[in-house]
Formats: sequence, structure tokens, C-alpha cells
Amino acid sequence: GSELKKECNVYIVRLAHYQPFTKFMPLGHYILNSLNISQTNNVYVVPLPGSLPIFYLCPMEWIFSLENIEKAAGALLQHTGPTGVIAFYGRMGAGKTTFIKALCQVLGTVDQVNSPTFTLVNEYLSAEGIPIYHFDFYRIKNLQEAVDIGCEEYFETPGTLSFIEWPELITPLLPPEAWRATLEVLPSGKRKLTVSRG
Repeated sequence: GSELKKECNVYIVRLAHYQPFTKFMPLGHYILNSLNISQTNNVYVVPLPGSLPIFYLCPMEWIFSLENIEKAAGALLQHTGPTGVIAFYGRMGAGKTTFIKALCQVLGTVDQVNSPTFTLVNEYLSAEGIPIYHFDFYRIKNLQEAVDIGCEEYFETPGTLSFIEWPELITPLLPPEAWRATLEVLPSGKRKLTVSRG
């Protein structure tokens, strides 16, 4: 089902189900404010030749094999931008750490990327000089352990990028603007990545 309405000469489309597109561009908040749209999460524009822009308010989805994981990682970064917080959800073995390694490769980090299972956080540097923080909260016993390492300060530091494994264990500490990335293993062995915000 879909809901279609027109505001300020653009069409706003809210879709329950959609066909994935390859060329989505995030919208700036100034555009949303000019349209008086209160729901700013998951809004994207597809420029279509000879027609008005169409805005989709829905999660993004990619299906990929391990052979093209770096391409999927690049698509995610194009979608989310070079800084911010991305929380990765998925069952054990879904490939969260592997995907974060691919993200770091795309970002050009020369550091060795491993899951910080015992240290809780690893720090890397992208080729552009952007600090990357890689968290793994699988082994924490309570929320205070995450607070004690200063995770909220990490999340709130401007100009940085945070990747979080097992974010469901620190839900109250996640910033409201964090991206939610869910990885699933399909029967074919391919992965499905679904990304939304908030």
C-alpha cells in the first residue's frame, strides 16, 4: 500500500512495500523543514527525468553476497554519510564484524580491524582522517560498563564514525539519530541489509 500527497510541488510517497533503487540521495534537513515534514527519518529523493522528485519514507534494503560485500559497504556509506553512528543488529554469525571490516576497507583504514569483544571499543582512522570507533557490547554484564568507557561521549563527538555490534544491550544510550542496520542470512547464503534511522 502507499500514501501519496503533494506539498510544495513535490510528491511525498509513504510506501509499505517498495522495489529497491540504486540511486538514492539523503535529503538535507533544510528541505524537510521547508516542506513542514515532521518525520525526518528515512527520507530519500529519487530524481526522475521529466518528473517531479519522489520522496520515499521507508527503510533501505540491499541483498549481497560475500563476494561483493565491499560494494554493499560502499553503498551503505553513501547512504549514511561519512560520520555518525551506525548500530548493527543481527543474530550471531550474521556477519556484523565482517561487514564492519568491509566498511573500514572502503574507508581506507590501514589499521587491523577486529571485533573488540573484550576491550569493548577499538579505534581506527579512515584515509580521510576521520576517527572510527568500533564497539562490541556482547560481553557486557550491565549498562554501567558501557557508561564507564564513555560510549556516550564517543557517540556525541562531532566528525567521527561509530560502528556498534550488539547495540540492543545499550539501547538507552543510543543517540536518537543513530542508523539502524540489520543483517540477515538468507537461505541462499546471501545477506540482506536493511537500514533505517531512529
